[in-house]
Amino acid sequence: MENSHPVALYLFGSPTIELNGKPVSLDTRKAIALFAYLVMSGETHRRDALAALLWPELDQSRALGALRRTLSALKKGLGDRCLEISRETIAALQEDCLWLDVADFQLLISQVRAHKHNPDQVCPACLSMLERAVGIYRDEFLAGFSLRDSPAFDDWQFFQSDALRQDLAAALSQLATMLSWAGEYDRAIYHARRWLNQDPLREDAHQLLMKIYAWSGRRSAALTQYRDCVRILEEELGVSPLDLTTDLYRAILENKLVPPAPAGQAASVAPESPEPDWQTPHIPMVGRTWEIDRLLGSFQKARHTGQLCVILGEPGIGKSRLAEEFITTALRSGARSISTRCYEGEKLLAYAPFADGIRSLVNDQAVRAELMDLSRAWLVEISRLVPEIREHLPALPPAGPLDTPGAKSSYFEGIRQALLSLCSGGTPGVFFIDDIHWADEASLDLLSYIVRRLENTNLLVLVTLRSSDTDYTSRINLMLNEAKRSAVSMTVKLGRLTESDISTIVQSIIPEHQELPDDFPHLLFLESEGLPFFVVEYLSSLQVERGIAPAVDLAIPDQVRDLIKNRLNRLDDPAWQLITTAATIGRKFDFRTLRRASGRSEMETISGLETLLQKGLLEDVDTRDEGAHLIFDFTHDKVRQVIYEEISLVRRRLLHNRVAGSMEKLARGSAEREIAAGQIARHYHLAGSEQKAAEYYCLAGEHACGLYANAQAMVYYQNALALNHPQPTILYEKIAHLQTLKGDYPNALTNYDSAIAFAEAERIPLLEHKTGELYCRMGNSELAICYFQSAEQGLIDLNTWDSLADIYADWSRAEYYLGDISTADELAGKSLPWLANRETSVLRRWL
Repeated sequence: MENSHPVALYLFGSPTIELNGKPVSLDTRKAIALFAYLVMSGETHRRDALAALLWPELDQSRALGALRRTLSALKKGLGDRCLEISRETIAALQEDCLWLDVADFQLLISQVRAHKHNPDQVCPACLSMLERAVGIYRDEFLAGFSLRDSPAFDDWQFFQSDALRQDLAAALSQLATMLSWAGEYDRAIYHARRWLNQDPLREDAHQLLMKIYAWSGRRSAALTQYRDCVRILEEELGVSPLDLTTDLYRAILENKLVPPAPAGQAASVAPESPEPDWQTPHIPMVGRTWEIDRLLGSFQKARHTGQLCVILGEPGIGKSRLAEEFITTALRSGARSISTRCYEGEKLLAYAPFADGIRSLVNDQAVRAELMDLSRAWLVEISRLVPEIREHLPALPPAGPLDTPGAKSSYFEGIRQALLSLCSGGTPGVFFIDDIHWADEASLDLLSYIVRRLENTNLLVLVTLRSSDTDYTSRINLMLNEAKRSAVSMTVKLGRLTESDISTIVQSIIPEHQELPDDFPHLLFLESEGLPFFVVEYLSSLQVERGIAPAVDLAIPDQVRDLIKNRLNRLDDPAWQLITTAATIGRKFDFRTLRRASGRSEMETISGLETLLQKGLLEDVDTRDEGAHLIFDFTHDKVRQVIYEEISLVRRRLLHNRVAGSMEKLARGSAEREIAAGQIARHYHLAGSEQKAAEYYCLAGEHACGLYANAQAMVYYQNALALNHPQPTILYEKIAHLQTLKGDYPNALTNYDSAIAFAEAERIPLLEHKTGELYCRMGNSELAICYFQSAEQGLIDLNTWDSLADIYADWSRAEYYLGDISTADELAGKSLPWLANRETSVLRRWL
């Protein structure tokens, strides 16, 4: 559209501002970022919110000062045009003075979508608008522009760019298709190739190009396009093209491709008769009346004092199902609940179940309002675990240092207060953690803290625990024993189903008209041995076959693997590609990660997920988040295990690499990147990308340290070392420090020795000093002095004097413990000149 406005803002490509047709140069990148943000949002913003967005590292007063200077730079470049500034708020005025390329692009796209006509017709008006729109999109949104010190702005820029990129893809697809119908093949090919260059994994783009080439008489180019598609899918995803793409290739090869319908006529398509599909049958809850009653009894007790309920049983016995039935009953009585889960592959992700549980409710506006009523001190602590809270409270002060006395207790108490707030109400609240046997050590420490303080609350903590896992950590045993002693604990141990229970299930599922052998329930009981999961999977496989003949072989396979494979064999290619990608992710997953990692288009992903949901292989998880991306999980972890083991090693590595890359791109902010670092590291490790895995293991270790999850941090650092991280000295030193905190002095000494072995010359004296300090802790002052002497000489040789004071102070203390008072006094005297201007020192504290 013609630009008649005095100010023009171009955000496609490198950002450019023009005033009366001439470029405007602003002094700072922050001025460009601020102007782009104001114009794109079209809203009025408070000054403090803008300051927190663009200067998160500064305190409020300094950030507001920086904002004032940036506004001054904007006014200097643009005059008084386009900005409406008050003491409290700032907004951009667009109606009369400002033209924005993104706004024109979006207006044209919306006009095309609103234009009503037959979708199979060539519309000249739509063609014109689409070509103008894709012409405006000269490059990515704010290409090459970023603010390294403002993660929130970078996140906003990423999501704006992603949404605009999807609009462009849809426009290019529609434009190329309409031009091909109109016989404008060269123009159609140009736009189709631009669409494909944007995302080479789009099979529908490959298909369209193949058709256009063939329709325009370029049969060789169409066949070459198919081969390119095969190569790209194999290299990037390790998969073959869809049957639809292969069928199109054969039709072109055999000169059987149907030409496009003449412009203005709709192509007729024979309707396909819908094929009824199997869904997981609803299995009634049988044989669990006593267990439900016990749980409900504890629920009533929780009205007066908090309770811990443990559902104990072997894998596949129905622990999760019993918990869900109980929670459903509790919700009917007005209870509020948080449900979360631990995963076998996430034992190193510190506090993962707590983060997932709280995060699932934070974006619910009504629930969030109650959470925000907590004191700011608790909200600061919670924001360490769930950084999204700061999006709703941008003025929340930064969290304090983690190494101060009582900091860990404050952190745990903040999370406990959040759980109590989220579950509070007139009836007891329920906090449910499934598969607690897979919890990380930090989560168990936090859970123990909460359980010890259940009295005088109305919170019921419900966990499921495998009875077959006899190697429970000491933390689980300690938590259970403490709860038993305080009389707030109750354990429900699940047994297997009886033959009568199985007979009831069979009668409720199998239709009356369907003939069954008289001894079918008995055979099912013998083969399943009363394990509910085996019963469900067997009955599900029979449902897939649309019925059971009287002479059918009723023997259930020894392994449930065969039952699951029987259901998987009926998946089409897109669904199989999606579910193998999901199995590689290894836990519940969101739509964006699955789509990016699988390489499927948005519509293919949606269609494949619908198939997998209908077949009962996946389930959607209720996050209670209206604006969040959809979350999915496997209906049973055994399904995921079987699928994962069916993937070839080569394809597994490809998928792990794509999953890691997808998570890396979607974790836009530094906080998100740290939280996801453990998962990203694991996937890069399994993909064979050892260098990137080592980098993310190190980052995950830093994040775990910041959350007091020292055991997990140590494992992360050790993994990084095993993968040849380029800075072994730093990692050995970090591991030694954590082992020192743990009291594991012998291994700490070993790691300090390794750190010294890899260290550069200037680092060695500091490490020798730390080793000497450790020997002091162990009571070996003689060896400590040897290391202090070596550290002193090293610093002198390097002409580095700043650290000598601390060495002399610790050395003086060691001599004092050995009884050499005169040497101790001499060393103290040598250290005093260096300490004269220091506010705090080891020596002064010791004296």
